[in-house]
Amino acid sequence: MFSKEVLDIFSNPVNAGRIKKPDAVEDLFNPNKTAHIEFSMRIENGLIKDCKFRAQAEPDIIAICDTVAGSIVNKPANMILVDATSIAKSLNVDVEDVRFCIDCAVATLQEYKNKLMKEKNKKAE
Repeated sequence: MFSKEVLDIFSNPVNAGRIKKPDAVEDLFNPNKTAHIEFSMRIENGLIKDCKFRAQAEPDIIAICDTVAGSIVNKPANMILVDATSIAKSLNVDVEDVRFCIDCAVATLQEYKNKLMKEKNKKAE
């Protein structure tokens, strides 16, 4: 049912867990997949220095999350550029599932940006 690539990553995810004292945390639920995903990030000098995920989901979603989390480390925190189609092909999974996981990572970055804006507005008062 799942590809060898998915099962390999599912068995040994590299980016699973939660960052202690993260700069941003966000979670999303996809009722169609019964998937609950949380991403946490540590951001330094405008770069995503660490990204971890926790998920209650099928093996394919967990493998996708691990791949997405690993692919954004050391990338600029102002946007997430991930090729959903390439990940879908490499893992032999549905591209919509990849987009859901990317959306969760993007939501985490947005939470970070919102936090920075609130801090900036507080200082301006």
